[in-house]
Amino acid sequence: MAVLAVSGLLLVGMWRFYHGSMRAYQRGLRDVQVTQNARTVLRLMTRDIQQALVTALPFGIQGVAQQAAQVDTDRLALLAITYPTSTQGAASLQRIRYRMESRSGEEAPILTRITTGAVQDSVERVIPLGEHVRSLKMRYFDGQMWYDTWQRDTLPQALELTVGLEKRGWDARMHYFTTVITTQ
Repeated sequence: MAVLAVSGLLLVGMWRFYHGSMRAYQRGLRDVQVTQNARTVLRLMTRDIQQALVTALPFGIQGVAQQAAQVDTDRLALLAITYPTSTQGAASLQRIRYRMESRSGEEAPILTRITTGAVQDSVERVIPLGEHVRSLKMRYFDGQMWYDTWQRDTLPQALELTVGLEKRGWDARMHYFTTVITTQ
């Protein structure tokens, strides 16, 4: 009887250790997925912004701060030269917008990338960038101060992008990732 009690206690202890290890593994896996999603979004936005900065057109970058009635609804509008992913086709001037938008039936907004050609009758392409992205914040540096909006004819010297991603699961919480893009 004593052997059964001791072996039962050992099995319970081993089960708790195994279960705790699996939860830690799953939590780490979700952290890696959130980080990879943030890297993907920030890499795409950084590439678009750098191309807009190289284009150096007036109003190449326009940022609009949050509206009082809408939470986490920052938008970023760019005019940039984009290059095709395949070897066919030439570079083209594109209007690129990033916007947090709510979809019908969903409580949380989704970050979307909207591209159109520089001409009036271009087709608009809307690409959702991540279902876990819940906020987009931008700040603009003019060489002396950081601003929440940029509506000038000149380009900023730097942009700071912050995306907030929601980690789902039993330990759900927000993670924020920031990058700074300079013009020099």
